[in-house]
Amino acid sequence: MKKRRYNCFHNTGLMHSFLAFDIDTILVAGAMMNVCVHHTAQGAHERDFVFRVVEEYTAGTSQSPHDAALEMLDYLQSGRVHSLTSVTTVSKGLPRQSSGRED
Repeated sequence: MKKRRYNCFHNTGLMHSFLAFDIDTILVAGAMMNVCVHHTAQGAHERDFVFRVVEEYTAGTSQSPHDAALEMLDYLQSGRVHSLTSVTTVSKGLPRQSSGRED
């Protein structure tokens, strides 16, 4: 799926794919916290998805915009910035869905 704008949801089939697989929570990470990560998390929020930002896997154009973007996302969905450890700990307890493929 080709990403066309800062927000991954813009003019892509991403939302349709998430709905088809009954996904309600997404993990967001990326190199531009104050641009693409912020816009994608905001887009997820606007579409009623829960988002979780994996803090160790984000960076910003500089520290100040990075921190400001984290603060703005926390305003949208309080407590949604997580460490990699907390995300992987929670995900280990979730049931695994079969991809339908034999590996």
